[in-house]
Amino acid sequence: MKRIAMLLFGLALSVPAFAQDQTAGWLRTQCLKAQNANDTSYGAGSCDGYILGSMMAAQGMAVYDFDTGKTSLVVFTKDGISVGQAERVFLLYISAHPADENKPANLTFTKALVDANLVWLAKPPVSITKN
Repeated sequence: MKRIAMLLFGLALSVPAFAQDQTAGWLRTQCLKAQNANDTSYGAGSCDGYILGSMMAAQGMAVYDFDTGKTSLVVFTKDGISVGQAERVFLLYISAHPADENKPANLTFTKALVDANLVWLAKPPVSITKN
């Protein structure tokens, strides 16, 4: 549980500052626009950019395991996740958890990916810490 909390905290820091104030409800509205192939509005692009930026920022991010103080963990994402797939995962999650609409979008988006097993923490294949 502590590791998931660190993942959520780490991803929260990875989102640009202007996006920190955006709620999951705002992101839901933008992603619904993006799911409509005929919608070329700013909102549709906002969702795509938000999702893509969040996924790119998270991939390979080092997270330190404070239980041991030495072992670092890395954020991994499942190969081949498209922006559209991540949007649909988020929309399904927020539909099932409407109480999260007023929470920060970055945390809610991360929870959606973690719940769908598309993002996880694991030890890196080679050591990246000093002994």
